Amino acid sequence: MFSTTEERGTTRCVMQPNHSATWSQLRRVWLVLAVISALIAGIWAVQGAWMILPFAGLELALVYYLLRRVSARSYRQEVLEINEEKVSLVWGQRRPEGCWQGETSCTCLECWRPAHALSPPALFLRQGDRRVAVAAACPVSDCEQLLAIWQGLSLPVEFKGRTRVRPHQGFDHLE
Repeated sequence: MFSTTEERGTTRCVMQPNHSATWSQLRRVWLVLAVISALIAGIWAVQGAWMILPFAGLELALVYYLLRRVSARSYRQEVLEINEEKVSLVWGQRRPEGCWQGETSCTCLECWRPAHALSPPALFLRQGDRRVAVAAACPVSDCEQLLAIWQGLSLPVEFKGRTRVRPHQGFDHLE
């Protein structure tokens, strides 16, 4: 998800990974899985294979843990602000976890082209020896939007690497 606002000479881009399910929807999915797994484990336990119960519980706990982690990561957000003097990037999940700042005149956007055309490019903000990834969890369209905004502000972009596989090719037709 990508949104842009401009006010008083500052361009603000808010980037978030796309998420198609909320945490409450994922809990419902887990609950359905838990009921099905408990029924199957209960039937096996009644038949005498009671050792399946702890493994079913471990499986459900692991699925819950992983759903929770994936859901939490989909709410990570990055805020990029660009004005005449400085470029700042702030990222975090529920609150700011890190930030990067640089002078606009000295900051460059590095764009590493992906090996496959359907993959997003790797974007980095670079000033001298310091660099930080930006829009790392965003889809191709959001990365292209950020690149267009950066170029629209007449800021420098360095393209690196090359795309070897086009969308209509398979992996067996590498150049």
